[in-house]
Order: sequence, then structure tokens, then C-alpha cells
Amino acid sequence: MFISSSSLLKEICRLNYDSGQLMVGSSANMSGGGQKFRVEDIEDEVKEAADLIVDYGLQRYHVYGRASLIMDFGQMKVLRMGSCYELFCYELFRERMRRFWGVDLPEDPDFRTDNT
Repeated sequence: MFISSSSLLKEICRLNYDSGQLMVGSSANMSGGGQKFRVEDIEDEVKEAADLIVDYGLQRYHVYGRASLIMDFGQMKVLRMGSCYELFCYELFRERMRRFWGVDLPEDPDFRTDNT
């Protein structure tokens, strides 16, 4: 279970990939429990079930109070706007969906990028 995207997590993922191993992680919350941004906010039941907890500090985008993007590719519909590991990630995703598959997704209503 990882709290925060970090260079540590990226390196662990790279090492797993290079060694041909699969790494599986859970979101650090119970269904319907909301996004967790600190280890101390994770429910005890979730922590007890984890083999490993790596606390690398607050998530980069914790100030936005957002979890990850959830996309229904069957219906080409955004189910939940989310933050990403890089600024304007959703806008990049939106642009690629339009460019490569002709799918127009809605603008993120909370984070406009057109300077208005």
C-alpha cells in the first residue's frame, strides 16, 4: 500500500518490471471511505490487511482533495474527475482521446486551462 506518488514508488515499480515481477497495490481506503492522503487516516482494517505500508508523505495533489481519474472505456465516459501525477494530466488524457480515437471528453470544471 503506497501513500503518495514519489520517486521511491517509481523506482520500486521499475525494479519489479525489470525483474519480471508483478506488483499489486490497493487504494488505501475501504469502499466508499473516500481518498486517504496520510497513513494515519487509513482505516485500521485496511492497515491490518496490508503486507507493507510505505509512508512517503502527503500525496502531491492532496490540496485538491481528489482521487484518481476513473474512466468507463466501454461508454467513453468520465465517471470521476481526478488528479494525476503531473499537472494537467487530465487535459493531456482528454487531448489524446480526441486525437487518437475521436472521443471528445468534457473539460474539467474545477481546473480550467484556458486562462479564464
